[in-house]
Amino acid sequence: MLPMAAFIDSLLTITILAFAWSLAAHVFSLLGIPILGDRAPIALHFGMFIVGVPTALIVRRFVRRSQIDAWRLLRRSCPRWMRITVLVLFVYAFLSFFILFVRRATARSGPVLDEREARALAIRAFSGHWVFFYFAIGTTLYSARRLRRPLPKQVSH
Repeated sequence: MLPMAAFIDSLLTITILAFAWSLAAHVFSLLGIPILGDRAPIALHFGMFIVGVPTALIVRRFVRRSQIDAWRLLRRSCPRWMRITVLVLFVYAFLSFFILFVRRATARSGPVLDEREARALAIRAFSGHWVFFYFAIGTTLYSARRLRRPLPKQVSH
């Protein structure tokens, strides 16, 4: 059986690679260049579950009392810049998707997009969320890796 630290490191590596891939996809989609193939967006969607579900189980292993305690503990065990970046990416993903949605709704009478532009726009719609989720999962795994061992049932505040 794989030791917990090695398992967390493996998940963290996959998460970092997926984060880099989603960030590149987002930047290129902002430039109108769809760098992902036809199946890559599906891989990034499902990848969030592949790393997200085990991450949630790891969080439960570290703090058995409540989810709120788990997130407080993990938030305290990661660098401040990571906490701030998670919040900034959350706001950015929401605003980016909302602005894109509004622009699409108001531009129905505008010029028709060619296939390349349409694909870049579709990737842009989701890639901001990929960036946020992979960074948040990576931050959680990083924090869990720093903690190294489960805590007792009662967490002191």
